[in-house]
Amino acid sequence: MAFLIKGIIGVYSIAEQAEIVQKFIRVNNLSEIVLIGHSYGGMVALYLLYQSHLNKIRFDIKKLVLLDTPAFPDSKPLFLKALRNPILNFIGLQLTPSRANAIFTIKNTFYDFKKGIDKYLDTYKFFFSLPGAKRTMTLAAKNIYPKNISGLIDSYQHIDIPTLIIWGRNDKLISSTLGERLQKELKNAQLVMIEECGHVPNEECPEITAEYINDFLMK
Repeated sequence: MAFLIKGIIGVYSIAEQAEIVQKFIRVNNLSEIVLIGHSYGGMVALYLLYQSHLNKIRFDIKKLVLLDTPAFPDSKPLFLKALRNPILNFIGLQLTPSRANAIFTIKNTFYDFKKGIDKYLDTYKFFFSLPGAKRTMTLAAKNIYPKNISGLIDSYQHIDIPTLIIWGRNDKLISSTLGERLQKELKNAQLVMIEECGHVPNEECPEITAEYINDFLMK
């Protein structure tokens, strides 16, 4: 949902979200931080590190975990392109019932469609029905990549903290080859693929995902 700060509705860009995370870290004086981000959230984490490097801000970030993160603009899936198109957005999102939107999302994000429907249909439907949810999805789709995307991509080579990249081998939205590309861009990254898993390993294969993360954090 679009957030409200001092009466101003946010644009839901990764830059804006990264700023919120930075403020949270500063206000709470956090240390020994582990950033974990899935998909759009992974982009927020990468942008936070980019801004920190650009502005020479030091945060005590120890490790980074990225799950199926669209770190390159050529990874933009079809549904994002549809959300960015006013006509397709109106037809496909604004005029479509929340249940249909939930089914469509699960179909495209899960490897095992039936498993996703059985476990998450009601949850997805609920969040699609919330006030402002569809507007937020549209804004996030429009603003997932910043104008200075080349600068963000160039900054990947400066990220030297231990990084775990987790990817669903059968991700329909973002090819696993882009996970391999991201691993090569980062200095200190390892990549693990989860077989028979789609774009949301944290939901479709939570036990395996948690095990990988736990092992990484214990090292």
